[in-house]
Amino acid sequence: MGSVGRPKLKLIGRRFKRLKVVEFKGVTSTYPHKSLWECLCNCGDVIVVTGDNLMTGNTKSCGCLRKYIAKRTVRKKFQEYWNRGNHPRIV
Repeated sequence: MGSVGRPKLKLIGRRFKRLKVVEFKGVTSTYPHKSLWECLCNCGDVIVVTGDNLMTGNTKSCGCLRKYIAKRTVRKKFQEYWNRGNHPRIV
């Protein structure tokens, strides 16, 4: 079996965007075996991510980044709408 149960990379303590690697959790049970890492997000949530998703940047947060970007986009679009003089009428 070799080193299937051990991580090949030393990622503990490293930061990837909003995630900080806390602990090695093992490997996936299916081939190809991928290392699993427990990460702490800036928002406080804990998630388990594969090492390749961390290294390639496919996973940047626990999902809070997507919510933040969506909220910011809606706020920006509303501000543009408001600045064009399209104010809702209060009856």
